[in-house]
Amino acid sequence: MMFDSLKEYMVGYLEIHSKLESDRHFHSLEIKPAKRTYTFHKKGEVSPIHTGDLVRYEKYNKIKGNTKRGVFVATGIMMSTGHVGEGSKKKKFKYCRRIESGSTPYVSIRELSI
Repeated sequence: MMFDSLKEYMVGYLEIHSKLESDRHFHSLEIKPAKRTYTFHKKGEVSPIHTGDLVRYEKYNKIKGNTKRGVFVATGIMMSTGHVGEGSKKKKFKYCRRIESGSTPYVSIRELSI
């Protein structure tokens, strides 16, 4: 469950539990600092593919002389590693091309003013 604030979480917890249980739970909570993992927008990078896009995958193998091809819907984007998620599999950005947009990409105000 996701809550916007500790106050909202405790109000919801108090609706289900008694005041004594709620107080005990509140004092046993441990708050850990968050880790930033999605920072490519700070560097000014824009993802060429977005979640929900229809993607064509084409990779040529020089040694075997064959080409792997496929079409899939992007389920996740990992900009830090340069991969597009295809369910539980990952494909490199450089072998993928967007065929059709399935989502609206994020555009910041700063990008529009340039």
